[in-house]
This record gives sequence, C-alpha cells and structure tokens, in this order.
Amino acid sequence: MSFMLIGCGTQSHIISNKDQTFNRPIERIYVISDVGLEFTPEFGKAFGSKLKTILKDCRIEIELRTRSRLALDADNTYRAEMKEFNADSVLMVYHAGGVGSAAFISAMTYDVRFVDLSANRMVYRSLATFQREGVLWKSMEQQGFTFAIDLTNKMKEDRLITGCQAIVETLKNK
Repeated sequence: MSFMLIGCGTQSHIISNKDQTFNRPIERIYVISDVGLEFTPEFGKAFGSKLKTILKDCRIEIELRTRSRLALDADNTYRAEMKEFNADSVLMVYHAGGVGSAAFISAMTYDVRFVDLSANRMVYRSLATFQREGVLWKSMEQQGFTFAIDLTNKMKEDRLITGCQAIVETLKNK
C-alpha cells in the first residue's frame, strides 16, 4: 500500500494498493466515471478531457463513459461497449463520500478500481480524496484538470501506468 500527499498546490490525498504481479503494458482502457456529478459539470468534463490527454501521451487509448447512478442496465451496456472498443482493462472512478454542507461540498472521496480484463480481476485500487478550492483562486475546470493529474501521477508512481513521466502541474499545462 502506498500513500501520496503532495505539498503546496496539490488538492488530492490518495492511498493505493497494486497487485505487484501485474506488470503487463496497458493499451486500451474503458473508463467508467461519475466524477463531476458532485461538484460541477465543468469539473467532470475537465477531469475526463485531461485524463484522456494524459493517457494518450502515455500511448494508451481510452473510451470514457459517465456513469448514471440510476441506470438500470448499465452493466450490460458497458460490457457491450468494452467488447466493441476491444478494451484490455477497465478503470472505474466512483463517488464514495464527501465532506461539506447541504449547500457546499468541500471534499470528495472516489473509489478507484482498475480491472485487468484478460485475468478478470482487480489489480489496483485506490481511495482518492480531492479537496476543493474556492473558485476565486482556481476555476472548477482547473480543479478537474488537477484531479486528473494527481490521480494519474499516483498511478505512475505505483507503476500501474508506465512509459511516461509524472506531470508537474503548472498554469501552462492546465
């Protein structure tokens, strides 16, 4: 199990566990996410677009779907799309809790699971807590970019994603 607490500027606290026997290259990830349903749609869209850009830079293709928490037949829909996309793995990023009041959510925790489809087993799991900043300092879009950077940097540190470097967040790469 490993931990990530990055100083100044980072808004995420991530703990993780990776199956150390998993070491094959990842080429095609089917991503199911409900990121953005809790903060703002801009946060979710920015997270998804930055995730796609980062993984593309790592030579990984992704198909990204937003999960509806009320879908009745989502599993069958996802399975068909995974097969059509020819995914070798699935990344699920689901809301797992939060901190705040009825009017304002200040932090959100996500349950992140990575499944190797060839072995049909989970090989990585993390709990990622994202601390929201005030929008006067950083827009929700920029915060969505930050969460994607923090999450993928942790996956790189854990050697789930290989072949590319961690990203040092600057205003330029948002």
